[in-house]
Amino acid sequence: MTTVASQPTPNAQRPSSNFETKVTRYDQVSSLLVALVIMVGFFAGLLFIIWLTRVITFKPGLPKVVAIQDLAGRGAAAEGVARDIEEPGVEELPDVPQPQLADALEAMTDAISTTRGVTNAFQGMASEMGTGSGQGDSRGAGPGGEGDLDVIPPWERWQIKFATSSAEDYGKQLDFFKVELGAINRNTPNVDYARDVSTAPKKRKGTRDQEPRIYFVHTASGALVGLTRQLLEKAGIATENRYLAQFYSNEARAQLEAVENAALGRRSLSTVRKTVFGVRPAGSGFEFFVVRQDFIPGT
Repeated sequence: MTTVASQPTPNAQRPSSNFETKVTRYDQVSSLLVALVIMVGFFAGLLFIIWLTRVITFKPGLPKVVAIQDLAGRGAAAEGVARDIEEPGVEELPDVPQPQLADALEAMTDAISTTRGVTNAFQGMASEMGTGSGQGDSRGAGPGGEGDLDVIPPWERWQIKFATSSAEDYGKQLDFFKVELGAINRNTPNVDYARDVSTAPKKRKGTRDQEPRIYFVHTASGALVGLTRQLLEKAGIATENRYLAQFYSNEARAQLEAVENAALGRRSLSTVRKTVFGVRPAGSGFEFFVVRQDFIPGT
């Protein structure tokens, strides 16, 4: 018997299954839970940030200490008659009538007063002032040329005020800035130093011509002079008939320069006539701050 396979007709329909897709209740609940988790996490993070801003306080850092190089030069200082290229001849002198006796006495008084004032101006207490035996300033001109270095030096420009009422607090401020007290002999170049005056004072001897640091003397008598004298005598240093001075370390000088520059803003240092500093507590120590700055009129 022969079996013949029947071929499916092209139009024959195959059985099919239809599936309906829709959002089930499981999907709704799971998506709701995911949304709630995201919302709770967002608000928890927001509350954590708010808590951090209340707990953690950000304090400004210390001012950056910028070392300012002292440019060597005469600047606007007068050269002096000793550096004149050529003395004037007799033919250049104008004819001057003979003065009367009263005019001659007045001119002599003015000449003596002027000479005395110049002599006093040369007797500065800062060791970094120009020295020399000639008449006039013998230092070379600054990098900008004659008369361009027109900055008042710090020992003439600075004034430092200490606000304290006890020798102990005053000594702590000096020791924090590594400032040495000194008693300068009026007749000889000898200097007696004292450091660590708030704890165990240590003293030593030296001379003014070997002192490279900048130092200041008291500008007026008062309570601070008495405290300085008390600390020096505590270290076993005689203070009678002596200049009482503060000798500043290079670190303290750099801090003063940085604070002064920060207070200047956009003004030039050549416009400053005087900078008055103060001392105030800061953290576990002290810091310098600018009380006021006086500027040269017209600058």
